[in-house]
Parts: sequence; structure tokens; C-alpha cells
Amino acid sequence: VTTSGIKQGPVLHSVSQQPV
Repeated sequence: VTTSGIKQGPVLHSVSQQPV
């Protein structure tokens, strides 16, 4: 699942509010 351009993976928990 991607959020606002955020890459898939455990990073979603760390940067769920910042587009990567």
C-alpha cells in the first residue's frame, strides 16, 4: 500500500506523514 507517493514497506510506519 502506498500513501502520497510513499514507498511500500516498513517505512510507512516511520514516514506515514512524509512523501518519500
